[in-house]
Amino acid sequence: MSVYLYSKGIEHAASKMKGNELIHMGIRPYEMHAGNTLALVAYPILLCEKLVAQGKEPALTFIVSLNDWEQANLIGQDIYKYNFDVMPENSTIQFTVESNGDYTADLWGRRIVVALEDIKKLYPKVTIKPVYNSDLKEHSSMKQVVLKTITHRQELKNLMIKSSGRPTINSELPFASAICPACHHANTDTNVLDNEILTTNCQQCGATFTRPYEDFMYWLYHKPLFAARWKVFGFTHSISGGDHFHEGDVDTRKALYQFFFNQKAPELEMIFSPILIGDNGQKMSKSRNNFFTIPLETITKAARNHDAQHLTVL
Repeated sequence: MSVYLYSKGIEHAASKMKGNELIHMGIRPYEMHAGNTLALVAYPILLCEKLVAQGKEPALTFIVSLNDWEQANLIGQDIYKYNFDVMPENSTIQFTVESNGDYTADLWGRRIVVALEDIKKLYPKVTIKPVYNSDLKEHSSMKQVVLKTITHRQELKNLMIKSSGRPTINSELPFASAICPACHHANTDTNVLDNEILTTNCQQCGATFTRPYEDFMYWLYHKPLFAARWKVFGFTHSISGGDHFHEGDVDTRKALYQFFFNQKAPELEMIFSPILIGDNGQKMSKSRNNFFTIPLETITKAARNHDAQHLTVL
């Protein structure tokens, strides 16, 4: 595994690339603020710039995960400090509806895809492939991750704590659950029976269901979710926001891949962007309600030669 941080990291990564690599990026399709634009659009553009400067034509393929199986909001004692002791506040983004009646995942998925087209405008041989997590439900690797996350939640939590060094309050909250078919709430008591049959008891409406895996939709915590996507797509590179680096995801990703698939994780070249700072001096974040938009050109210019952990764009 190799890690590439910020501007110098991009240059180093580009020096080892041919220009036709398969790169993964991900975003919750729920708003798109300047911090998302930095990692999802500006950094791919800067990577292409570095390839051109080194005499390579960018023909990269970007797999863009639209994480509709994640939640709009998390709740817990302190979701930033104890990020392994959390649960969804309501439903997943897949079932969240905007005030105009549009599904949030559909509305913002379309807008995110439009924003990504700015990469192709500059580098026409680049390919953008957006994929909703929910469309991967029946892939064997996604099913394997969902079921094992439900059945081995304490073992999984211990592994993530060990690999990341993050603190915990020792709750026994799950990292995956079946969505209630009656009210679409994500907080269900979900258990796996024989033959991949699941039972759910909704903590919101009280409804209970016993159905095959294929008959449910799911909430899945983003760290196990990365392992599933890595196995499904077999990408060799990733671009992520700097918060993932500081949460220990380099080691956690490797550990989770081995946990779920009982094999050593393949090589993955991980590129991390700086953490964009919002108005209040904290990380720009949807969950903190601390976000705004900045023109792509402004973000790209500010990040082009920036080699520190945090980036402030005025």
